[in-house]
Amino acid sequence: MKCTIITIQGIRYNSVEQAYQTHKALYAGCKDLRHRIMMASSPWECKQLGRQVDSVLSEQWQNDFQTGAVPTMIMILRTKYCQCHAFRNTEGS
Repeated sequence: MKCTIITIQGIRYNSVEQAYQTHKALYAGCKDLRHRIMMASSPWECKQLGRQVDSVLSEQWQNDFQTGAVPTMIMILRTKYCQCHAFRNTEGS
C-alpha cells in the first residue's frame, strides 16, 4: 500500500509529515522554513526542518487545541483517509 501524496486546500504534499511540518511552520509565521519543508526530499528531512521552529512557538503549537498540533494532525489524517483508497482498505492489517 503506497499512498503518500495528499492535497489540502489545493496544495499537494508528498507525505503526512510534510503537510504537518508545513502547517507548523505557517503557525509560527516562518514562510522561509515552510518553503524549505515543501522542497524537502523525504519525510525525515521535513521533520528535521520542522524542529527549527522556535521552542516557545513549538510549545504553543502543541498546546493550542483549536488550530495547533492535534487538530492539524486530525485534519491531515482525515484528508489522507478520504483521498487514499488504499489507506481505507487496511482491515486486518
